Amino acid sequence: MHGLAMCQMNTMQILLQKISSRSKVIRKKEKTVNEGLKRKRIYMESENFDLMAFLRNSLDAAGN
Repeated sequence: MHGLAMCQMNTMQILLQKISSRSKVIRKKEKTVNEGLKRKRIYMESENFDLMAFLRNSLDAAGN
C-alpha cells in the first residue's frame, strides 16, 4: 500500500511539473501575441471590441 501511495505521489509531481513547464511556454506565447496586438493597436480586451467589425474594416482597407 505504501508503494502505491509513493507511486501516485510521484506521478502527481510529474504531472504538475509538466503543467508548470507548459504554462511557462503558454505565457511566453501569450505575451508575444499581446505585444503584437498592441503594436497593431488591436485592443481585444476592451469592452466594446467587435471582432467582426474589425475584420470587415481590415478587409475593406486591404481591398482599397
